[in-house]
Amino acid sequence: MFHLTYTMMHGSTKLKVKLQHEIRCVSERVDILKTDTEHGINNLTKSVENISEGINARVNAHIVQTRKELDKQGQEIINSCKVVLASISEHKTETEATVANLRQEINQRREHVHSLLNTISGEVNSRFLERETQFQSVKQPIDLEIFKVNKAIK
Repeated sequence: MFHLTYTMMHGSTKLKVKLQHEIRCVSERVDILKTDTEHGINNLTKSVENISEGINARVNAHIVQTRKELDKQGQEIINSCKVVLASISEHKTETEATVANLRQEINQRREHVHSLLNTISGEVNSRFLERETQFQSVKQPIDLEIFKVNKAIK
């Protein structure tokens, strides 16, 4: 039995040594994999950062270019609006001057028409009075003759 115990102990020791050796080998492989994985993750992180920086640089360049273009277009719109507003203002001024001239002309013509009406009215009244006087001068002898004829008939 001693021999069996010794053999078992010896076998157990060999197995322990072998197992420890395997554990060491697996631990080393795990350490290597861990290191490789960390390096891979670090390289991937650097690559992502480089790509991100490149994309950010391109996006920023596009943003700057877009802003410049929008500023240019905005300035063109502002300049066009200034021209249109100046044109509208000039047209308004011209229209106001035209309206003022037309009002003045209408007032002058109104005064002229009133003056003509007064003149014509005076002439009509004068001619009417003249005709009335002529009528009366013709009527009086006729009335006198009619009176005489009526008196003679009675």
